[in-house]
Amino acid sequence: MQRFEEIHLPPDPVFPDELAELGFFVTEDDKIRVIESPGQAPRYKIDRNDRVNKVHIEALHSAIHRIIADRLTRMSMNPYPIPADGVAKSTAPVFVSDNISTASRIVVFIGELVEDLGLFSYREACDEGISFGSVLDLTKAVLGENPENSANALILANPGQRVWHNASGSPLTVESFRNRAQHSAVVRERPMSLRNAVESNTSLPEHTKYVFERILLPSLPLGVKVDIIGLSEGGYAALMYLKKNWMSWWPHISSIGLVNPEQVADVDFDFTELKNPKSFVSFVRERGRAWVLSSQPLGAREVGLGMHGCNCYSSGEDKRIACMVSRALAHIMAWANLMHSIPSLAEDIVVVEGEPNPSSKVISAMLGMDIDEDETTNGDEDEMPDNAILEGLEGFVNGLALKSNLVSFGALAADDTTEAGENKLVYDNDDIIDETPDGENSDDSDVTVVHDPQPSFNNIVTRQQPQYGEPEESPRHSRGH
Repeated sequence: MQRFEEIHLPPDPVFPDELAELGFFVTEDDKIRVIESPGQAPRYKIDRNDRVNKVHIEALHSAIHRIIADRLTRMSMNPYPIPADGVAKSTAPVFVSDNISTASRIVVFIGELVEDLGLFSYREACDEGISFGSVLDLTKAVLGENPENSANALILANPGQRVWHNASGSPLTVESFRNRAQHSAVVRERPMSLRNAVESNTSLPEHTKYVFERILLPSLPLGVKVDIIGLSEGGYAALMYLKKNWMSWWPHISSIGLVNPEQVADVDFDFTELKNPKSFVSFVRERGRAWVLSSQPLGAREVGLGMHGCNCYSSGEDKRIACMVSRALAHIMAWANLMHSIPSLAEDIVVVEGEPNPSSKVISAMLGMDIDEDETTNGDEDEMPDNAILEGLEGFVNGLALKSNLVSFGALAADDTTEAGENKLVYDNDDIIDETPDGENSDDSDVTVVHDPQPSFNNIVTRQQPQYGEPEESPRHSRGH
């Protein structure tokens, strides 16, 4: 058998990881184009040798990711290592806003399993704009123009970078790990081992648990409420974690928004628990919403109630999952802001025309087990929200009915005290309506609503209910190039 010495093998291609050196630049509208041909976006295939293509695109991705990380840092978002014990040799960062300890509201975003921290898609970052293809617009929507003084804080989870690259001393996605420099262009792919494991970040459930219990929980002062936004696997992981630990978290989670939901209602939920207004299934039903791929206008009602166990709406995107959050961002944030500001708001469960099997057990349970008002009054009655808040909602929210007897838990009962980790979260909440959250989202001029036949907010109703206000991996697709 003929054997080639390593010195006779073709060298591995090497590319710089700076945009300009790669031949690209950022346009005025934030897109990435070729310097020699300003109308042309980056292409994956630049050579007949696919190894060259992979190493080149990895260098481009590294340059884009550095730009995004730098912009996030300038928005008062700083990397927080997982694990944070100062001893671990391999760590992965999450981004946490500077005001995490002083904010009155915390938003947690958990994205897809295949992407780098802060990315929806590198392709969309190139073609549609760096902000569009990343979490930059989401970060601005949560923190506003003045992040340091925002009433909202943000945690950006990092489920994708779970492989440790010993040569560079950095965490990577599986795809990036395969595309990093090697001894030659034809080296056989080496299997990953325990040396490549990122401690506390070896799987999506483990990462989600760490974010909730080691980052979010210690940052929960008395009375702070949490909104969850999850994309694909990230949303499913958050659901499964909360389902398992709901007795510890139910007084502190205000809402959960699921983009491209992956839960299967009749498998993941026990709908007999709808009889209990404090149950996790009741929370998802009343305070959860999903956005799905759809050719309908943004915010239109969509089928999926029987599949996912919550109301589903059009994301305004019909093809690419990576575009869904950016397309639907105004609706997602407007809805989350409302649910945070008015704890008595609940989703009105309606079966959409075209729903598969509308007589299924799931839909029957969702429609037929509404809790009587007398059974859900667990606290003192509050006065109607003041006119300033109602006026603030007018213009981008329609079809809301506010009742005079909004329910608040007040002081949690002794048997409802929560314990998770080392912190015990017990508080009195006398103000059921806080002012509209900080940032541009509180200004109706910055929220775009498409007034289609079934707009996003026309089907929210108020019910007397407990104040929520107190989660498996499945790689789906490549990163686009």
